[in-house]
Amino acid sequence: MYEYKTRPHYRPHDPTIREARVYIQALQEAGKLLPREEARSGKAETMLRPGGSAHKAFVALREAGKPLHIKDIMKAIGIPNNKTNRISLGGTLARYSRNNEIFKRTALNTFALIEAGGEEPPEDLR
Repeated sequence: MYEYKTRPHYRPHDPTIREARVYIQALQEAGKLLPREEARSGKAETMLRPGGSAHKAFVALREAGKPLHIKDIMKAIGIPNNKTNRISLGGTLARYSRNNEIFKRTALNTFALIEAGGEEPPEDLR
């Protein structure tokens, strides 16, 4: 076997190094399963990427103080009203709604903030 002259203590097939690498990989994968730090803080706004469409929708809904249809949200945040943008923003807000995070769906393509309270949406819209 070839000996490393610059690092005599290092062996590429050393079981200790292999075990350490497996341990580090396991820790990294376990860390991915934990919720993000922002999610644990409980603040909805910190979970959203500033400047993103979901964050802009959050701000628009907070300012409105009532549920808004997707077209009204798009108008409030300055996104052109076309099919692609409606599907994209609607899908983003719907994902948060399905996970009971930040947004809730009050009617078809109508969203509100969970923190705003109000009545629960029908079972088929969750």
